[in-house]
Order: sequence, then structure tokens, then C-alpha cells
Amino acid sequence: MVILLKLLIFLSASAAGWLVWYVISQKKRPTSHKASPYLAKELLILVNGDTNTARRLLRNINRTNPGRSVDWCLEKVILDLERDRR
Repeated sequence: MVILLKLLIFLSASAAGWLVWYVISQKKRPTSHKASPYLAKELLILVNGDTNTARRLLRNINRTNPGRSVDWCLEKVILDLERDRR
């Protein structure tokens, strides 16, 4: 169980870095604020490490809220997921 938890933390950390890079690279506006690694990691935990789902959710939020910062989009996705799970 401990080994599985350590593996999950390692995978989520590397996936979080990739997710931050992906979100920043997809921005069409020059507002290049770096995404918080904490928020990216939190999102990956909520989607059980599924980076495709995380990307899809972020892309949809970016489309409906153009001009918002990366952190704002991550927070919006996280709050929506937490709200929908209640």
C-alpha cells in the first residue's frame, strides 16, 4: 500500500508538470502566468490521474472563459468537480 501511494505521488508529480506545460502551451493570449503546480496536482488527484480528462475539462473552461488566467481555469475545474461530487 505504501509503495502504491509513493508511486501515485511520483506519477502525479510528473503528470502535474506535464499538465502545467500543456495548459500554458494552449493559451492563445499573451497572459503567460505560470500555473500553480499545487492546483495542477489537485486536479490530477480529482480525476484519478487521467490527464486526458484533465486536459478536456481545462480546454472546455478555456473556451467558455477566454482571457482568464491558467490558475483561474484550474480553480474553476477543481471547484466544479468538487461541487458535482456532493
